[in-house]
Amino acid sequence: MPQIGILAMNAKIEAIPASLRESGRLLVWKEITDSNAHKRKTPISNSGIAVGYNNPEAILPFEEARKILEKTSDLGLGISLMDGVEISADDKNGYLYSMDFDGFAEFHSKRIDDGVSDFLERYPSYAEISPSGTGFKYFFISDSIPETKSKIKFGVSKFLEKYPEIKKYKDREIEVFSKNSFLTLTGAVFRHNSTKLNFFESTVLQEIYEYLHEWAILTGGTGRTQRSKIDQNSQATREQKVYSKLTAGSLELVLAHIDHIDEQIWTDTSNALARAYGEEGLPYFLSYSAGEYHSTVYEFFDETECIDRFQRSLDELHTRPSGFGVKHLIDEAQKNKNWPHSSLEYEPDTDFAPFVWAAAQNHDEQEPLEIIRHDYYRFLTASELQNLPKTDWRVKNLFPEHGLGSIYGPSGSGKSFLALDLMAAVACGSAFYGHKTTQCPVVYVALEGTGGIAKRVEAYETHHKIKLPSTFRVVTDMLSLFSSEASVFAEAVIEAGLNEGVIVIDTLAQSAPGSDENSSAHMGMIISNAQLLQRMTNGLIVLIHHTGKDASRGARGHSSLYAALDAALEVKRTQGGLEWLSAKVKDGASGNATSFRLERVVLGQDEDGDEISSCVAVGDLFRKVPLTQPTGKNQKAVLDALLLKFGAGATVASDEALDIAKASLTDQTTNTAQRAKEALKGLLEIGRLVLTNDKYALV
Repeated sequence: MPQIGILAMNAKIEAIPASLRESGRLLVWKEITDSNAHKRKTPISNSGIAVGYNNPEAILPFEEARKILEKTSDLGLGISLMDGVEISADDKNGYLYSMDFDGFAEFHSKRIDDGVSDFLERYPSYAEISPSGTGFKYFFISDSIPETKSKIKFGVSKFLEKYPEIKKYKDREIEVFSKNSFLTLTGAVFRHNSTKLNFFESTVLQEIYEYLHEWAILTGGTGRTQRSKIDQNSQATREQKVYSKLTAGSLELVLAHIDHIDEQIWTDTSNALARAYGEEGLPYFLSYSAGEYHSTVYEFFDETECIDRFQRSLDELHTRPSGFGVKHLIDEAQKNKNWPHSSLEYEPDTDFAPFVWAAAQNHDEQEPLEIIRHDYYRFLTASELQNLPKTDWRVKNLFPEHGLGSIYGPSGSGKSFLALDLMAAVACGSAFYGHKTTQCPVVYVALEGTGGIAKRVEAYETHHKIKLPSTFRVVTDMLSLFSSEASVFAEAVIEAGLNEGVIVIDTLAQSAPGSDENSSAHMGMIISNAQLLQRMTNGLIVLIHHTGKDASRGARGHSSLYAALDAALEVKRTQGGLEWLSAKVKDGASGNATSFRLERVVLGQDEDGDEISSCVAVGDLFRKVPLTQPTGKNQKAVLDALLLKFGAGATVASDEALDIAKASLTDQTTNTAQRAKEALKGLLEIGRLVLTNDKYALV
């Protein structure tokens, strides 16, 4: 089964060309999963903290990096491009370039897509297998000035049919890097003719671009995409301007006082830096996003995501030249209660490429607000609103077909037995306590009490006299939602043809060893991985979870879990027995309790003649629910008086009941009538009185 992951990160590093090893820009990186469940590679500082590629603390000499890699198996070697890396090859100096051929090789094999061999024969240079195992990175040196990242879009790979789950084969492309990023180095040489780092003059580089563009077009792709250049002649027709720039020290002070967690503020900061600084703003944006200017480092910093965000900000300048700039950054920083009221220094107003909008602006001039297109919004009529897509139910009015759900309750409440009963109904397409189900594959991941799951399944089949379909599967292998394992498991589910169904994880605690359920960061990672599993399998994920010490407060752990759920069943142990209720369901009613019980099923005898048994959850719909007892002394006195005079099940006129109630409150000297009315109302609320046609029925 294909597993996109890290490829022998510290293997064969001696095969890396000496000019790369001696560049003075090496770093070590680690693959982690961020809060959005995306895998990313992040540089690691000397102290082991995730940092930006442009952070000096990330840069290491080769020998020091090698010692770190020899000690730790989950780190890899990389090189920071910063604003360009000057190195030499063939006694010629130039800048390091890399082309990432993504989706051009069969997963961890020697087979390659058509055209790759011809390209390497024509333009030989150092190339190594990428960590994903689905392509290669092609390195060379050129005297061409480093440029913004560009892409060359190709048609689908011939390996897509064999590996339809690997997105890289569908969205095949080459990314060109020469600055503002970092690159992995594996030393795993791609081909026999790709061991030497070569130098290409700028004219040859343009020839390579043309060659790749034509090749991409022939495969059905769109070829090379470059950010369109601004027509300098058309600038005069716009209301444009140069945005003022703070000096580096002042800008870093401002960014240190701007929230780097809130997504909207983060986006606005990206837009402002792009307008004011152009591409020069990217290193500042990365350090700001990572929390390097703050006392709190952002745990889920994703460098690739940040670069893409800043790239979009640069691209949007062509259609929205006016908007947030330095003034917005200063205003945002001064909202911070810890702002030091420091004076700020500006750089002299200068024209800077590539975004020059007009004559220089005075620093105290008001910057215009960013223009928002009015056609972004849709104003729906009542009829159009009714035509929006309705919820598709997996279990009608309980669980949707797609999303994140939970069944939670205290230990010993029978939640795992109830979950098995529910999932068996889904696998068979049979009703669950009157709720219609839509049949689909079910994967039950039994991480708690794995030894008993076989007996539980056997008990279910024995009690119901059925055989569960082959689309009901059980997994007893370890699965962690507190790591990058979710995507690997999703690929296994897809390969087994069990996607677009339900995956039950029993229990959440067992699926996240080492995590702190009360930590927002840890729970955020668990939720993100569960959501990633849901998206990749296009189905429903149900987490079996415990309540805390105070069961009335719901599911255990950080509240972000409950907020993320689309549906939840709560399982309780009450005075009368076990019951479940729909604690949360989007687009449906919640709060209706249903009784059930655990029925023992004898499965046979062991070698000593002792019975082998398990339990099965069955409905207990005719259970006599214990009556709720009044708690207040007035309610108790009134109820006792009514039952003494009329008996349970009798009916009494409301005015007569009020008279009896007043007479029963002998210790009340004032407001007796009001106290009697309040007592009757309280008995109605707890179900001991039922009012119909101005008469009370005693329960």
